Amino acid sequence: RQRVYFFSKLMADPATDQAPAEANGAAAPAAPQAPAAPAVLTPAEKAAAIRKQVEYYFSRLNLRKDAFLQDKIQDHPDGFVQISVLVTFPKLKALSEDVAEVAEALRTSPDLVLNDEGTLIKPSVDHLKDLKEPVVLTDRKFQSYCECRNFFREMLRRYKEGDEVSSRDADFLKELLSIWHPMYYEEKKGCGIKGFKVGKDKDHGGKRTCFILVRTDDTEDEFSYLKCVAAAFQRGSPTSRNKPEAAPKPQAEKECPEGTFVRDTVVKCGGLPNEAGRTNINKLKEYFAKYGDVGWVDNETAGNGNAYVQFKEVPSAQKAVAETAHTCELAAGLTVALVQGDEEKQYHKRRFDELSRKCKHPGGNVKDLKEPV
Repeated sequence: RQRVYFFSKLMADPATDQAPAEANGAAAPAAPQAPAAPAVLTPAEKAAAIRKQVEYYFSRLNLRKDAFLQDKIQDHPDGFVQISVLVTFPKLKALSEDVAEVAEALRTSPDLVLNDEGTLIKPSVDHLKDLKEPVVLTDRKFQSYCECRNFFREMLRRYKEGDEVSSRDADFLKELLSIWHPMYYEEKKGCGIKGFKVGKDKDHGGKRTCFILVRTDDTEDEFSYLKCVAAAFQRGSPTSRNKPEAAPKPQAEKECPEGTFVRDTVVKCGGLPNEAGRTNINKLKEYFAKYGDVGWVDNETAGNGNAYVQFKEVPSAQKAVAETAHTCELAAGLTVALVQGDEEKQYHKRRFDELSRKCKHPGGNVKDLKEPV
């Protein structure tokens, strides 16, 4: 099963293979033409992009889950990080590997502090100080993921299937769910929360018990306390050395609160040969790069001859859908439609579940949900 993640903007490479020599008087077929490269940034645009990317690296949103950068900050007595380290991160590297150029772009940032030599950078606010604070639920403080997970695990074990949760325990569950559920809290809450009970987890074939939310209209929905606890302590494993992901786009920050997904960014492509998405997935991504940054291509769950393409911004998806005729190397009559409604929700749920399974443990770092999420 193949899934391909695209977290960096790729420049289209020009075709290097020469057309075959003419044989028997027949003209050789023309070599496929490479997709047009993205427009080159002006110096001002490039400096702004560098500044925005580094500001994100040192933001609280990123530092709370980025153990690699936390370690680098703590290694320096004044909390500085070498710019030469930052330019090895893929997103910044794609913009510039020149330490002096990066330093010059960062001088005007109100969120960063540059040393006099232009070689070190740090956030203007000590986010790590407040990240060391415990997670508070009602009147209890939890110092670690394990402590919080064990608290709710023992709570679950106190009840039998069908038991209603006590009002005291319900207060903990409601606060955990409302603050830290990584996706769909409003959908879970629905018309309002009346209480909680314990029942079978249908997602695991009813082989284990879970907490079930009971709404004021008596409808029910199960939820995972493990996902909520993982989100609360999403600072990365102590041994993790994962480098930061891309900064969220302004569109995502405006339309989508932390931990949810951005709607209207996914399109469904049809008319592909059954094997095209599997064997030429990079070409499909390169074709759609002309409309904007592509964050994900899924050729597994859309059905034969189809593929999902997720853009990082809503306008990019809208441009792709507005195009009336799509012709690419993979298919002469490629169809493109915006994914919405239940199909869109299922797409994002599958993606979140896939990323969750890739975590080393439930408290690990679930990537790419902050970018939209």
